[in-house]
Amino acid sequence: MWEDLEVLQGNPVQKWQDIVFHANRSLVQKQLENLLERLALCETLIHEEGLEDKLLEKARILHFDEDLQQDIGNKKADLAIESMAKILSENE
Repeated sequence: MWEDLEVLQGNPVQKWQDIVFHANRSLVQKQLENLLERLALCETLIHEEGLEDKLLEKARILHFDEDLQQDIGNKKADLAIESMAKILSENE
């Protein structure tokens, strides 16, 4: 049953982009605002905890560390799926 749903097939980030580009504008604005708020919170915590150097080091090794690339890719997919679910559930 679930395998037949197109939204569950393919690359989650690409599916998220499709939804963002085609969904109700106010729902997408609300979700993008939420994502920006989460990013701002993360950046605030990074700054408050003095983790800027650690973040820059992780960003530098990202291009060489396949395990870290996989972890980041998985997290991006998780965030895309979470975001899609919020947009689609409010669209019904």
